[in-house]
Amino acid sequence: MYNTASLISQRLGENEIKEYDRIFAPRIVATPLEDARRSICVLPDGEIRVYGLCNHYAFHQGTPAYIASRDGGLSWIKHYANEKDIGACVYVPWTKKYVTVRPFFNPETGKNEIRRYLSDIGPGDTSPDVATICQRDYIDFFQPVVLEDKKRLIACSHICESTKEYAHHYVPTLFISDDGGNTWQIKPLQSCPRFVQTPPHQGMRWENNGSEPTLTRLKDGRLWLLLRTAQNYMYECFSYDNGDTWTNPTPSAFHMTLTTPFALTLQDGRTVLFWNNTHPLPEQDKTKCQPPLPLSMQNGTWEDVFTNRDAAHAAITEDCGKTFIGYRETLLNGIRNRVDFRKYGTFFEGNDKSVHQFQAIELPRNKILVAAGQQSASRRLFIFDLQWLYETTREETFHEGMENVSVQGYLKSISGTYTGDGISGHCHWNRIASVLPMPDPAGSPNEALQFVYSDDPRLHNGLSGLTWNFPIDKKGRLELSLYRKSAGVRIRLSDVWINPTDEYADEVATFAVDVEKVLPTNEWQTVALEWDLQKGELQCLLDNKIIAVSKQMHDAPHGVCYVHLQTLARTRDFDGCYLRSLKKL
Repeated sequence: MYNTASLISQRLGENEIKEYDRIFAPRIVATPLEDARRSICVLPDGEIRVYGLCNHYAFHQGTPAYIASRDGGLSWIKHYANEKDIGACVYVPWTKKYVTVRPFFNPETGKNEIRRYLSDIGPGDTSPDVATICQRDYIDFFQPVVLEDKKRLIACSHICESTKEYAHHYVPTLFISDDGGNTWQIKPLQSCPRFVQTPPHQGMRWENNGSEPTLTRLKDGRLWLLLRTAQNYMYECFSYDNGDTWTNPTPSAFHMTLTTPFALTLQDGRTVLFWNNTHPLPEQDKTKCQPPLPLSMQNGTWEDVFTNRDAAHAAITEDCGKTFIGYRETLLNGIRNRVDFRKYGTFFEGNDKSVHQFQAIELPRNKILVAAGQQSASRRLFIFDLQWLYETTREETFHEGMENVSVQGYLKSISGTYTGDGISGHCHWNRIASVLPMPDPAGSPNEALQFVYSDDPRLHNGLSGLTWNFPIDKKGRLELSLYRKSAGVRIRLSDVWINPTDEYADEVATFAVDVEKVLPTNEWQTVALEWDLQKGELQCLLDNKIIAVSKQMHDAPHGVCYVHLQTLARTRDFDGCYLRSLKKL
């Protein structure tokens, strides 16, 4: 396997090594110039580049540019690029050339085509060898995966076709080269099942039945292909013959809806999965939206609102996917609580303000560099140490505020892709923090988070809730410090991020218990949750006495990694319940 980490290590001096060794949990190091997917590359001298466009303005797509790091990703400088620069590409060891595949709009024919680019130089080459592969609308290419021992390249893409049955039918497609990237065969794969509207959904989801595929090669030789769908789970399929034949797509163990994953196999054979382990709110009745949604959107073409793109995750496997470790939040959307979410950011740079979409490369000294997200308001480049995924405990005291929790509720906002006065607003609702830090009700000079119920008619609903991530575990103990003044809270454990104010959270939660009458009022109490997936049971304890029991409601193949707290009140209650700390033991 071609080792880019060894190239990067050439550039690390004593100071860079010391700074590298200070990085453990994810540290943001830059804002990429474009959405994450295919922009990162490593030059022969170890320089890291992340390509994109800058200086966006009306009727102008932007100026080609890249940010570059010559110290292993610790610091970055922007450079303008030649419009003919080959840009990000991958090295092919057996030909000693660089290659990439991407769409190109040909102004002479007025058609889209797919081109391959070959270069002896790599990034920065302004006169690469260019050839057209085909003239069809394949989109969303990742960089080619290099199967060095088989001398094969595979690039993932998809095409959206119209059929007699469906206006939008997605076909995941591979571009395969066995001559170093000079010529390519096009291989369509089986599409995934389509979304079926069932309660609590009141409308259709945007139909993505196998879009934006991405693959990696596991250390046992299998190719693992991951697929974006409109289902509640990521779909997957495998090849045992280096991509010639594939199993049909089936649901994986990973929650993921209308978002795009990425998997990276490391030099030592471990594989890291990057994805949005998130569950959206149920689909609304699109026929009742104001302003009205187009009929096509009502029927499942394009999305009306994304409510599951604010948390990014990573997990690692050492046994080719039998078990996964971590399930940790690598990035929370920094604007997830903004009341002007729709209009925040730069319109001409992109409308979707999310932390979905990923690309990652291996760095020296057990580090990983990850690009995640869309639009400069939320996309980020960050580094973390792989050992961070192996932690088993976590504690949250809110001494740093609410940076490490999700508490967003939603305002009654415009649905769909409307952008109004030219400010970005693609598929998003405005937000507000549903849980707020308030003075400690016991009188100490500290703050605690208060759960209430609001009857404010401007809210999507009046629930307040909180979602917090911890290292995944099949058996464990979680301690919460609670203070009840009025209504208590419903506590859920799950293997997926659930919207804090989702009134249908039980549809995906693994366990759930109500903590109210059993919790004394007007004093701080430590409530403990002990779960054991082998037994399929959760016990809730107060003073080491069982106060509630929950039988397992839904599968969690790798364990639980989230606690979800939500007020039990359903009428106005501004006294509610307070939370002071969380501790996963």
